[in-house]
Amino acid sequence: MNMGYAYAEVLEILGNMNPVYVNKIPEKLMQQMKDGASKDYVNHIDENIDLAEQNISEEALNILAIINLKYWVETEEERRELIKLYSQNDTDELKNS
Repeated sequence: MNMGYAYAEVLEILGNMNPVYVNKIPEKLMQQMKDGASKDYVNHIDENIDLAEQNISEEALNILAIINLKYWVETEEERRELIKLYSQNDTDELKNS
């Protein structure tokens, strides 16, 4: 999987989200994703199905996790909990590989 595909996938997901969240992402980052998005990407996200149940690329999930951590988390306590959760997920992934 390449970053162009991941950027296009993230943009599709963001396109289905409440603009309140999308507007929190810096325009420079949005433009970077738009510029780098694959032109061959075919939309496949079903907004009626939970994202966890869809085939989202690992790269896109990582980008969304970073966006969540940097721009959507509102308190320092939430940020610490999220970092702990991400760290635990990484540890679990290493154990299972």
